[in-house]
Amino acid sequence: MARRVDLIASTLAFALLSSTLGAQATSDSLRIYYVGRPVGWEHYTLAHTAKDVQLTADWNYVDRGRRIHTTAAARLGADYSPRTLKVDRLSDTTRAPALDISVDGTHATVTRNGGAAVTIDLPTIAFAISQYTPVSQHLALLRYWKAHGSPASLAVFPGDPLNPVKIRQEGVDDLSVGSRRIALTRYSIDGVVWGIEYAWLDPEGRLAMFTSAAGGLSTKTVRAELVPQYDDLMRIATHAAMHDLEATSSAAMP
Repeated sequence: MARRVDLIASTLAFALLSSTLGAQATSDSLRIYYVGRPVGWEHYTLAHTAKDVQLTADWNYVDRGRRIHTTAAARLGADYSPRTLKVDRLSDTTRAPALDISVDGTHATVTRNGGAAVTIDLPTIAFAISQYTPVSQHLALLRYWKAHGSPASLAVFPGDPLNPVKIRQEGVDDLSVGSRRIALTRYSIDGVVWGIEYAWLDPEGRLAMFTSAAGGLSTKTVRAELVPQYDDLMRIATHAAMHDLEATSSAAMP
């Protein structure tokens, strides 16, 4: 009963937040850094319509002559529940489907890389996300997590076929921007890819920074207007990673 009351309260609070967010779309550019070097940009818009929420994103970077370019378009419910997700890989001359998802109630139809469609049975709390890129999908994931009572664990798909993901609100980091101090709320996301990812949201709920070490190599994104604070942001990111490393090492000790 208490859990149900908490969920109802969370839903009502989120409804109020959604009405505020719906008045103005979140549209930002993120500078992409790969192993500490600026290599490209992600541009995205997360907007409420009369019927749903829509995410469009374009992730594009060049590393050592190799271009990685993906686009994503997602349609979500008012509570960010997934309805459709389409991700494409682009080259200079072609567009190839990487992921196509449609959700119908407790079932999802998933097509990867233009192959055969697979049907997945979904639990009550589940979110559709393409691994790695675009980064802005994680903002929608966090909003979905909050809208559903910030559960200790939720499922994301596609995975194997589902991946359990743990999200935690870790704390607040202060960032100086000129004469202002901005409180950035830090979240850890464990399970979308191998390793823990981190997202920092500003008081307006916009993505300020995102970090990932999936595959063993560091990828970070910083919102365009915060790029001048890159060094300070990297110190914040390093401190968060070291804190978790120390906690993991302590837990592993006999």
